[in-house]
Amino acid sequence: MRRNSPLFHKNRFDMNEMVPKSRRGQKIVLAVLAVALVVLLAFLLWPQSDGPGNEKHTTANLVGNQSGMAASSAAAQKVTPKKGKEKTAGYFKDAAFVGDDLVAALSKHSFWDGSTLFLATGKANPSNILREQLFTQNGQSVTALQALKNSGPKKVYICLGLNGVSWLSGEDMRSSIRDFVQRVQKELPKAQVYLLAIPTVDSATQQALPNFQNSKIQSYDELLLSLCEELEIYYLQPQGEELSQFVASVDTGTSQLQLSQQAVDAWLSTIRSYTAG
Repeated sequence: MRRNSPLFHKNRFDMNEMVPKSRRGQKIVLAVLAVALVVLLAFLLWPQSDGPGNEKHTTANLVGNQSGMAASSAAAQKVTPKKGKEKTAGYFKDAAFVGDDLVAALSKHSFWDGSTLFLATGKANPSNILREQLFTQNGQSVTALQALKNSGPKKVYICLGLNGVSWLSGEDMRSSIRDFVQRVQKELPKAQVYLLAIPTVDSATQQALPNFQNSKIQSYDELLLSLCEELEIYYLQPQGEELSQFVASVDTGTSQLQLSQQAVDAWLSTIRSYTAG
């Protein structure tokens, strides 16, 4: 079909017929188009909010952050035992502590009378505590869970986090400790289970070892707190002045976790004061 066929001319628009021929008419059309363009740009660029500066959105974010902080505080109150008079060593005669070098440091305090079970080794971390035979009991190599089953403690205190901070993701740490705690609950259904917060580290450790940063440790502690709420176990973390003293260090040569005597004292005071009964 040829282009000059009537079919191609029937409804064809002629732009010359649409544009006014006078200069005044042309100016009016251009002005209208300019105004329309400005309105369109303003609509596209204006913040999609309920007011200038996105004020309502900002307020909502602040409220959200405050709600998160409040939720964390509420969770801590729910799973943290009330503070009471410090217990004597006899209270812990049916208790067991499971953990790494930090628990080993705690075990050396003069407070203990020798009746408390300590399952502590620098080799322990959240990933291997359930499966590896890290401990010796009655001349045999056993896992932490086997040792707990053999002893039957009424209180189990678990401190494993710091030995995994440098290489475990927060979710992996939470998942591994969750698996261990659930097995403890299954084997010792009447035992009170406490999860101990991860201590922060000193400035020298943070400068020498980039993977050990207090901001990271605090985020891991939040995950452990949520775990305690999920499994309905107790969460222990020093408060007030004792929290500022609860600081660990990492030997850059041996990678051994260390606690000063001041830190051990602060930690022990928390353990003795915050008990479930």
